[in-house]
Amino acid sequence: MYITGEWGFSKPVILGDTLLTLNRNGFLYAFDFSSGRLLYKTKIEDVKVATTFSDINFKGDTLIFSSIKGFLYMFLNGKVIRKLRIEPSVIKPVIYKDYIVVPTITGRVFFIKGERVLKVLDFGVPIWTSPVKLKDLMIIIAGNRARVFNDTTLKCEFEKAHPEHGLTFSQHLPINDSLFIFITEKGQINVVSTDCKLVHQRLLWSKGRWVRVISPLVSNGKYVAIIGKEGSFFLYDPLRDSVICNSHLSGFYHYFNITDTAKGYFAVASMGGSIYLIDDRCEIRGKVSSRGGIGAFIIFKNSIFINGESYVERLDFADF
Repeated sequence: MYITGEWGFSKPVILGDTLLTLNRNGFLYAFDFSSGRLLYKTKIEDVKVATTFSDINFKGDTLIFSSIKGFLYMFLNGKVIRKLRIEPSVIKPVIYKDYIVVPTITGRVFFIKGERVLKVLDFGVPIWTSPVKLKDLMIIIAGNRARVFNDTTLKCEFEKAHPEHGLTFSQHLPINDSLFIFITEKGQINVVSTDCKLVHQRLLWSKGRWVRVISPLVSNGKYVAIIGKEGSFFLYDPLRDSVICNSHLSGFYHYFNITDTAKGYFAVASMGGSIYLIDDRCEIRGKVSSRGGIGAFIIFKNSIFINGESYVERLDFADF
């Protein structure tokens, strides 16, 4: 475990044998994957008040990420090689065709090529989820509206999400080459085609009320895992419009991920510091506790790497 002294909410990434992560104290940390030894740390932003970074994306070996202070960074070989002024963003940039696409919490989306901002689209409401790509198309969700783009040209819009059942933290995920799932914060599931036609729609309920969904969606290729703020966990089949199972986990669950190295289980983490492995019947198969709160994590090979409350930690599956 390495003590950073501040929360980390940016998801760790692996580049070769190096684990990289960002922290609210303004630093980027690089660790040796095998030993956990700190290789270097680089000050990205000077902060008097804690900052927040997006998750990291890659363009080749170049790391690309944005910050709440309104910058896009490109980082290579231990240093920032490019810094562009955009607008405040905590959403992972997307590499789409020849562009770096950066959504912002001001509701504007920047299309960047090289060192230039080529186009800016104004969606009018804050954007809290990263765009997703389906073949040559890109889908951007803002509020209750999904927009499908081909290059920088709007192809179509989906606006059938009921306004009563959606706020700003909508989540979405590709299902296959022609369908995506779009869930509003108030638990309305929409399965939509890339020509913006509604295929399925339902509202998630738990304990007599709608389920508030703010965590990213994940899929094991068959089912989509959905988790509510109150700890309700669902597996949903988007092709059959069927809730396969559901369960309830205690505590506030902030982030979760799935990987084959987790033996097909869904790994669910709480900000309070617990990580669960859940199978495709919504049953808990294992649980382990970290040293503190969990802001984000990644599963790689047989280990879980945690960016947490004042620390970075590695847990092995043998710990379950």
